[in-house]
Amino acid sequence: MLRMFATDGGHSFMHLPVDEAVRWLDGVTSGEVERLVAFAENALAEDAYRDAAAAALRVLELGAKGESRRRAEEALAEVDKAAAAEARKLEKAVAHNANGDWVDGFWEFRRQFAFAPVAGTVMASYQKLRDEHEPPAEKAFWAVRRESDDDVRKRKYLEIVDEYYPSSFYKMIKRWYE
Repeated sequence: MLRMFATDGGHSFMHLPVDEAVRWLDGVTSGEVERLVAFAENALAEDAYRDAAAAALRVLELGAKGESRRRAEEALAEVDKAAAAEARKLEKAVAHNANGDWVDGFWEFRRQFAFAPVAGTVMASYQKLRDEHEPPAEKAFWAVRRESDDDVRKRKYLEIVDEYYPSSFYKMIKRWYE
């Protein structure tokens, strides 16, 4: 249950949010149930649903009982409540898969709700689609890398974005051309 910490500081290490990352890692990997429950509840208060779900799931993984378990389950229910409408919408979009119009919304949903129990179907459906799109996307990507004409290269890269939007290449190529 990882979280990406990024900065706009380029490649300069002094701009990395190290303190924030260490605090997060310390909080979410704790073996202390009460500390994890508090972390989950604080994350919920800040609408940090991914962190809340990660901490609450860790509480359950540790086999918490009684009040701690109830509070962790309550936190997960709140995450599910926040994710439910978008999860239903994305489930339909991924299943229908008429085009890639849903993909950017999926990435934002995944960033916040990947660990929410209600997101399970969306995440599994996306993974299945990604597994189908990844091999041809990878083949096309490496073929384009050998292309010397910049205009042709750009056009072919954007074809990968349009045709293989569930692949791991989508976000990278899209970022290159935004």
